[in-house]
Parts: sequence; C-alpha cells; structure tokens
Amino acid sequence: MNIEKLKRRKGSENNTKLSKAYLQMEGLIGALNKRELKEKHIKAINIDIALLNKYDGSDKELIKQLKKAYNRILEYIEKELELVAKHHYQNKWMVFGMIGGVILSYLFKAIEYSATWNSIGFAISMGLIFGLLAGKNRDEKARKDGNQLEY
Repeated sequence: MNIEKLKRRKGSENNTKLSKAYLQMEGLIGALNKRELKEKHIKAINIDIALLNKYDGSDKELIKQLKKAYNRILEYIEKELELVAKHHYQNKWMVFGMIGGVILSYLFKAIEYSATWNSIGFAISMGLIFGLLAGKNRDEKARKDGNQLEY
C-alpha cells in the first residue's frame, strides 16, 4: 500500500507560493513512499492527503492547508516512526540556543557583570552558534541511524 498521490489544482503552476507548497508536500510524500511503512501509518497520512485533494477553498487558504498538513505529517512521523526531515534538529536547537543566549545575557546584566556577554546581540549570536552545532550533531546521528528523510 502506497501513500495517496497529491492532486494539483488546475492553474497552480501560475501561483509560485502554491507551487512551492505543492513541491514541498510532494517531496515529503516521495520520501515516505521510499520507506517501508506500516499500513496504519499510511492510512493516517492518507487522511491528510485526501482532505487536501478535496479542498476547494481559495489558493491562499489552500497554501495554509498544505503547510498545516505538511507540519502535521512531519510531527506524526517524528512521534510514531522517529523519522525527521533534513536539518530538523539544527533548526530546533538554534532556537533553543538563542533563547539560552538571551537568558544568559539577562543574568549577566542582573549581576551587573560588564562584559561582552551581557550584550543581547552577542548572546543571541553565540546561542545561535552553539545551537547550530548541537543540532548539526544530532542531525548527523539521525542520518547515520537511517532516521532522516532524504528529500
């Protein structure tokens, strides 16, 4: 059993944002079709795709629905199958790093430590770098373990 094919709306090639959303979703579907998935997982994914194929709202609303379905499917496969997209952990840990940098910056300001670390810009950039490195290592581990989708 394969994942249902996403049907493109007529005239979608004229709308660049809609075309990008379709390409992103088709890439995910293609990557998932290359994997051996259980029938229950395929059925769960097919529900989202069937809803998209039946959707008859405006192009702008369809783009929103495509993005929501894309994110729902990614969350589902991460939770159920432990599969992640490329750069998943990198993006996630960059955010954590920036938040950590901001917190450190405020802590240094609170104790009146006057150095470069209490500069919010410096703290965000350092947190971003640390988060990037931590996430990159986790992405590399996921790739080696075969838990990363190639699309």
